Amino acid sequence: MREIPRFEQKETDQIAELFSMARISYALRPVNTVVSRFGGKTESIFRVEGCQFESAIDVVKSYYGFVDGPAGLFSGLCPSCNVSVESVDVCPACELSLVCDPMEMMADHPFCVFLKQLESGLVDL
Repeated sequence: MREIPRFEQKETDQIAELFSMARISYALRPVNTVVSRFGGKTESIFRVEGCQFESAIDVVKSYYGFVDGPAGLFSGLCPSCNVSVESVDVCPACELSLVCDPMEMMADHPFCVFLKQLESGLVDL
């Protein structure tokens, strides 16, 4: 069994549902991440069969909106100057970059740290 760390309860529930739909077998291993005299916080590690590991990683990446290749274009109001834009990566009025990389925004999340370790070869795929 291969382990995919670590998810809060809401994430665990939603990813478990996606695994079920993708027919990925899994087991959960609870981990106490914050322990104090007032209680603690339990997160979960997914354990999947080695033959389903890559598929499981793809499901979790999809859950978080991580895509290979360029990030999607932005449509809406520019957060800097309030100009309405449609399908752009840079605001034409103020030149603010509107590209959003979910992986960069979640860089400290345990799953993102794990992905970086996978990509760098610190963890075997």
